[in-house]
Amino acid sequence: MPRQAATSEASPDDRVVVFKGKDEYLRSLRTERLIERVREARGDAEAIRFDGASADPADVLDECRSLDLLLRPKVVVVDEAEKLVRESARPLFERYAENPPDSAVLVLRSGAWRPGKLDKLIAKVGSIIDCDHLTPSQAANWAAGRARKRHETTLEPAAAARLVERLGVDLGRLDSEVAKLAAAVAADPGATSITAEHVRELVGATREEEAWAIQARLLAGPEEALSAVREALEDWRQPPVMVMFACVDLARKVHGASRLLGQGVPPQGVAKQLKLWGDSRDGVLAVARRVDPDRAARALRRLIGLDRDSKSGAIRPEVAPELAALEFASLGGR
Repeated sequence: MPRQAATSEASPDDRVVVFKGKDEYLRSLRTERLIERVREARGDAEAIRFDGASADPADVLDECRSLDLLLRPKVVVVDEAEKLVRESARPLFERYAENPPDSAVLVLRSGAWRPGKLDKLIAKVGSIIDCDHLTPSQAANWAAGRARKRHETTLEPAAAARLVERLGVDLGRLDSEVAKLAAAVAADPGATSITAEHVRELVGATREEEAWAIQARLLAGPEEALSAVREALEDWRQPPVMVMFACVDLARKVHGASRLLGQGVPPQGVAKQLKLWGDSRDGVLAVARRVDPDRAARALRRLIGLDRDSKSGAIRPEVAPELAALEFASLGGR
């Protein structure tokens, strides 16, 4: 079997390597690491790159087979390899994988690699390595490692978790923000590590996160609820449709929590099933305890109706979030 399950790195002794998966940044990182390892093990290596969408299969394989004028090893990298290793060209690559030269490493990078006979041949002479998106915990660990190795600073666990919560698991975005945070810490004589407070202050919230941030406030009483939607619309310049989406989502959570609590599901089980997190978690559970499922269902239907009316022009879009805030106030906000 290919070594995809055993390791995340290719060996400098590999002759054919496939980096497959949707995370382009991870494919790139692992390619550069392979080139470094080849140079460490075998001396200076020439990296030659092809675009799989336009390259000719014969030209790529000829490059792999031809010796460098200075007898340096080659690392031949092909992007969008699934377009190069198409059905008609697969026999060429199968024959190549049966007896690849020692002087080159063929690296096929693909976001949509199609498995087949070629994989079994590659497994004998190289590696097939998954480069799909990491889980949140893996991404947080990666970010902490990146801060330590590349920037010689510490990204605290809570800060790493907050960074991933805010940005997601895209390693390119995480890398950019870790570099920015590390520079800020280096410029601050009183800072010794990157903290969650640094992330809160320096990493901008996404538009979606800003909209979702109003959910906890919608359950804090009529004045706070109205203030939250007005700030979202006026200060954050959120489109009304995004604010209403957050409102309807919150109503669904309250209804779901009320129903599950009524069935005897413990609060922690409710939070897990409904993916309740952040500041709105306790508010949703508190309101759900006070409101029966039928009442919560009626509120949800009204909010869905408001959302529909705002999109159809029956009411002005900017009015719908304020009416939604009043609905939450009547539902059980303090």
